Amino acid sequence: MSRSVGSTVTVLALLLGCPGLFADEARRPIYQAQVINQPGHYVLTRDLQVAQLPAISIQTDGVTVDLNGHTISSTATTGDVVAIAPPNPCQDAGVRIQNGRIRGGGVGIHLQPPNPCALRLLDLEVGGAAVQGILVEQAGPTEIRRAQIGGGTAPALQILFPAGSREAFTLSDLQLTGGCAGIQVVAGHGTISDSHITQTPPNPCLHPALDLQDVSGGLVQGNTIQISADTACTVVGMQALRSEAIQIRDNVIQVSSSQFASRYGIFLDAQSQDAQIVGNTVAGFCTAGIRVLSNHNRIAENMVNRNQFSGMQIGGENNLVEGNRMAGNGQYGIQFLNAQGPHIYRSNILRGNTQGAVGGTAGNTDAGGNVQ
Repeated sequence: MSRSVGSTVTVLALLLGCPGLFADEARRPIYQAQVINQPGHYVLTRDLQVAQLPAISIQTDGVTVDLNGHTISSTATTGDVVAIAPPNPCQDAGVRIQNGRIRGGGVGIHLQPPNPCALRLLDLEVGGAAVQGILVEQAGPTEIRRAQIGGGTAPALQILFPAGSREAFTLSDLQLTGGCAGIQVVAGHGTISDSHITQTPPNPCLHPALDLQDVSGGLVQGNTIQISADTACTVVGMQALRSEAIQIRDNVIQVSSSQFASRYGIFLDAQSQDAQIVGNTVAGFCTAGIRVLSNHNRIAENMVNRNQFSGMQIGGENNLVEGNRMAGNGQYGIQFLNAQGPHIYRSNILRGNTQGAVGGTAGNTDAGGNVQ
C-alpha cells in the first residue's frame, strides 16, 4: 500500500514539475496547409510555402494561430493566404493570429463575410500581396497592433464594418507601405495611433493614405503620413467622410519630396461635423494643408506650412480657428471659402503667406490676437 502511494506521489510530482507536458498537448501543430474547424490553440512548427490557397482556412471561432516566428508564403497572385470564414453567431473569443510572417497571395489575411467576428492580429508582417495585405469584411471588434503591412492595388489595411455599426477597433503601432492607400475604415468607432504610412502612389491615385468613412467619435493620434510622387495632385493625406465628432491630434502629414504633391493634407467633408483638429503638422500639398467643409469644428494649434495654395481652407459654419501657425503658403494663411460663417479666428500666426494672412474675411469674426 505504501509503495503504491509513493509511486503516485512521484508521478504527480513529475507532472507538476513539467507544465510543458500540458502546454504541448494543448497546442495543436500546423505543418502543412490546413482547415481549422475546431476551437483551440494552433502553432506553426515550420515555414510553410504553398501553391494552392488558402494555406490556412479558419472555419470556426475560439481559435488562436501562433505562427511561432515562421513564414507562410505563396507565389499565387489570387486568393487568400489565410482565410477566415467564421460561424454565425461568432462567439466573443473570435479569432487571433500572431507572431510571424505572411507573404504573397491576392490578400494576406481575409476575414470573409457574412458573419461579423472579433479579430486580433498581433506582431505580424503581412506583405507581397497583389491586392492588399489585410481585408476585414463585416467586421466585429477588431484589434491590430505591432504589424507591418504592405499594400498592392487596394488599401494595405481595409476594415469594413456593417452599415451603422458601432463596433470598436484599435489600430496601433502599424507600419504601412506600398500600394495606393494605407488604411481605410468604414463605420465602427475606435482609435488609430502611433502608426506610420509611407505611400508612393501610382498616378493618378484616388485613395487617401488614411480614409475614414462613417466613423463616429474616433481618435486619430500620433501618426505619421509621408507621401511622394503624386504629381497629379489627386491623393489626400487623411480624409473623413460622414464622420462626426472625430479627433485628429498630433499627427505629421507631409509630402516627402521637394516639389508640391498630393491634394490636401487633411480633408473633412460637409457631413463630418464637431471635429477637433489639434496639434498636427501639415506641409507640402498641392492645394490646402487643411480643408474643412463642415460645421462646428475646432481647428487649433496646428503648424500648416509650405502648401501651394492656402494653409487652411474653411467652409461650413461656426468653426473656431485658433492658435495655429501658418507660413510660406502660396495664397493665404487662412482662406474662408464662403459667406455662410460666421467663423471665429483668433491668436493665429499668419505671416509670410504670398497673398496675405486671411482671405474671405467678410462675415467672419477676428477675435483678436492674430499676428499678420
